[in-house]
Amino acid sequence: MVPCFKNKEELIFSCMKYKIKILGHGMTVPKRKIYSHEINPVSVGKQETNSYGVKKRYWAEEETNSSMGAIALQKALTTANLEYEKLNLIIYASATYDYPLPATACLIPQHLNKEHLNIPCLDVNTSCLSFISAMEIASSLIITGNYERIAIISSEIPSKSLNKENP
Repeated sequence: MVPCFKNKEELIFSCMKYKIKILGHGMTVPKRKIYSHEINPVSVGKQETNSYGVKKRYWAEEETNSSMGAIALQKALTTANLEYEKLNLIIYASATYDYPLPATACLIPQHLNKEHLNIPCLDVNTSCLSFISAMEIASSLIITGNYERIAIISSEIPSKSLNKENP
């Protein structure tokens, strides 16, 4: 039976009871930075942020969700002092993807030259809640004893769908 959590406190208690924890984390951003004054030339010499306080953002050009996810995963494994081969499952949690098929999670091992290990992969797309949904799925799979070490990767590249002439 897979547990269902009514609220955050139940999930936290369950994670403590079953010794579920986050072992590592990693992140990366696209190479290209875009500053607010590049998007809105009117702001040059004035406030260098937009109305939300954003001074810069990143624009993906050659990067993909899976390539950035692979870099972040490698960094997370390093901070966790864990080898890739010890993973039991890879969950990609995002509203954006590289292609409709195959699942983006299946592309991440290719970027690391690890596809020969045949670690199961799946995508979770619940828009803004994808990472939280993936955490709940991973927790449930660990509690049931089916998996021990699950990598959750969340990579968003909304700039791929924006007009470069009117960002």
